[in-house]
Amino acid sequence: MKHRETLFTSLFRKRLRHFSWPLSAIEVTGELRKADFPLEARVKRTRYPFRVMRYWWAGCAIRDEARGKNESLVVVDAGCERGMMKRLTPQSQRCRWIGLDKHINRRHLQSLGYDQALTCDFSQGLPLRVNTADVIVCLHVLEHMADPKSVMDEFARILRPGGVLLVTVPVLPRLFARIRQRQFENQLRLGKRQHGHHVYAFSPGILRSIAKETGLEAEFMAGSHFLRWSGNLLENYKLWARINHFWGALFPAFGRELFVLFRFNETALGPKS
Repeated sequence: MKHRETLFTSLFRKRLRHFSWPLSAIEVTGELRKADFPLEARVKRTRYPFRVMRYWWAGCAIRDEARGKNESLVVVDAGCERGMMKRLTPQSQRCRWIGLDKHINRRHLQSLGYDQALTCDFSQGLPLRVNTADVIVCLHVLEHMADPKSVMDEFARILRPGGVLLVTVPVLPRLFARIRQRQFENQLRLGKRQHGHHVYAFSPGILRSIAKETGLEAEFMAGSHFLRWSGNLLENYKLWARINHFWGALFPAFGRELFVLFRFNETALGPKS
């Protein structure tokens, strides 16, 4: 019995942790239905749209990381766009927000509460010092990078020891990810695909291996859903969301979208330069 409890505890920590997070944090009411929020009308009509589930997941993870801390967390929103991550994070958390993106609307981000907004090209490095961040949020950015390893190196460089990197990427089983990667490379060579679009394919193992080389260890990993149809009436029900979460937790490679919480272990690589 003790062995089974240990296995369940391990499974809960690594795959089912988000089942303890309230879906009320992502209910589409008020704020999300504002006309200026960058979501399709059919998405705004549902209460628990999978289109914004990545922000719910990252926001709740930030909340957990901030709990019990005496000092404010420094959160780097890598690929902040119009600030959806900040707007969907529980406002009770004490955080200092830094937005990074290739194209920045500083006035808009400052109006949302970002303390800093910096323009950067992720493939050229990040304009932040070593040990700047407690949390880095990187939602659907790495699949646009020809060399995600170099981007992960930069994330590890600016993370403080014990800090976390929250990543979401599209996901496939390893074999299909390898096939898709070959397709991307061929299309790029033939000019049928442009850099900046999806150029890198991930499986859970591929992403975990890249991260491990940078001192980032996967602490939590789960898929998002097995079926997403924006505007689907089923997205009004918590049970439908939880069924999809359970599928993604059991079969992350078939979860369509992968959620991963990496923690930086500086001792795995030695002191930063």
